[in-house]
Amino acid sequence: MSAVFDAAGVDDIVNGTRLIAAGAAAPDQTAWKKGNAKAMVLISTSVERAQLQPLVTCTTAKQMWDALCAIYEQKSASNKLYLTQKFHEYRWASGDTMVQHVAKVKNLAQQLRDLGSAVDDTTVMAKNLASLSPKYCAFRTVWENMDET
Repeated sequence: MSAVFDAAGVDDIVNGTRLIAAGAAAPDQTAWKKGNAKAMVLISTSVERAQLQPLVTCTTAKQMWDALCAIYEQKSASNKLYLTQKFHEYRWASGDTMVQHVAKVKNLAQQLRDLGSAVDDTTVMAKNLASLSPKYCAFRTVWENMDET
């Protein structure tokens, strides 16, 4: 959704960095109202019908987005613990391609980052290497013996 908001030029309205000022000039108010309406349409047409119920009373796109985040983002300590454990226990799934494997590790890392956990690129690379299928042991050995540069 962030990419959709960005492409539509309304990401600043959704995240609340562009607000409508009480004494703003009419063109500025009109531009904000149009952007807000566009963002509200993008949100409401991107969710399932059942997810619209908590959004009915929202008057701004930011309120809608905040309501969805409050419902669906799970930033609790238990969720961070669960995702951290899932990240560290992840192993290559039989039948996955290298691209799928790397994407799964990157996805888990991004989920942790979204929750505020510090997961750097070195940790992601180490996880990718450590969780490779045994058939890639020669690759792992070569990689580990490469110069850092």
